[in-house]
Amino acid sequence: SGTSWVKIFAKGTKLVVIPP
Repeated sequence: SGTSWVKIFAKGTKLVVIPP
């Protein structure tokens, strides 16, 4: 849905992270 660490990680590494 929208995890905080996912957003931070995505912005930090500029990668597309898809949460399970």
